[in-house]
Amino acid sequence: MQSHSILDLIPHRPPMVLLDEILEQGPEHMRARMRVSNDKMFVDVAGNFPAWAGIELMAQTIAAYGGFQARAQGLPVQVGFLLGTRRYESECAHFPPGTELTISVHKLLIDEQGLGVFECRIDSEAGAISANLNIYQPLDPDTYLQQGQP
Repeated sequence: MQSHSILDLIPHRPPMVLLDEILEQGPEHMRARMRVSNDKMFVDVAGNFPAWAGIELMAQTIAAYGGFQARAQGLPVQVGFLLGTRRYESECAHFPPGTELTISVHKLLIDEQGLGVFECRIDSEAGAISANLNIYQPLDPDTYLQQGQP
């Protein structure tokens, strides 16, 4: 299994990159890690990472999954879009400074048009978050962004 840097797999650039490393990747899933620190976007003045920002961690892990799949096929990393979420459930309001978060995503489906659903989870000693995220990765992102349609 080839190891990749986060920046090789996602279109995001600092300071928007939240993930620290990829822990595991496979044909249907990906696991990543983030440690809560003051240099992360969304961290409040007390050093806490809010649970509501967990959706961005999930989305970035899905982006890394897509980037890994593209790289494995010799293709460039493409932009994708978060369309929405279902059943966003959190056991905590925030994650304290220094907390290590493990973000897991599992592909439920991706159709030939680029619409997909992922089952996502964030685990830590402070609590867990779970959700399903709906995504869209257009076949031609440049045309989609210029015209607003596939």
